[in-house]
Amino acid sequence: MIATLLITQVVGLLFLYWLLSRRIRRATDVTAHVAALRAEVGGLVAELNGTTDRNVRLLEDRVATVNELVEKLDCKLRVLRRESARAMSPAVTVVPSERGDTATPVPATPAPVLAAAEGGAATPPPEQAPTAVPASSDSARLDQDPTGEGGAAEQSQTGHIARLHRSGLIAAEIAQRLGVDVGEVELVIALRAGER
Repeated sequence: MIATLLITQVVGLLFLYWLLSRRIRRATDVTAHVAALRAEVGGLVAELNGTTDRNVRLLEDRVATVNELVEKLDCKLRVLRRESARAMSPAVTVVPSERGDTATPVPATPAPVLAAAEGGAATPPPEQAPTAVPASSDSARLDQDPTGEGGAAEQSQTGHIARLHRSGLIAAEIAQRLGVDVGEVELVIALRAGER
């Protein structure tokens, strides 16, 4: 009886030893853990690649859209600047006087309308009061500018800015009214103040 009891205890201990060693081997088996980790990391990498590709496609689409919009706006700005320059600098026609010694520039009417940026309703350009200039200064100006176009428009613009400033308007209001840069208006005002 004692021998049977001893044999069962030894068999039980051997069974426990086998069971525990198997669990320990399974727990410390590196290759199984590495394979499981590789499978998990592979799944994460595939998911991240898909997400990255999708995000890159979205960004490329948005960049292409922004580039198209910038090109359209650039084109519209070029057209608007061209039309604005055409409206702001009216052509000057030189009419010889009856005596023949001096020529009097006669400003032509400005372009009838400025094209709106989006192709909407057109607005008339701001009216400028013509300035009376003596014929002697016209001939001096024609000597400096043989075409007679550049000086008259600039003189008219600067004179108009000076008159509006003397009437009490600030540079920003003058710039808005005439459709020119504030810096240009401030420069004309400063130069006129320096002449005094």
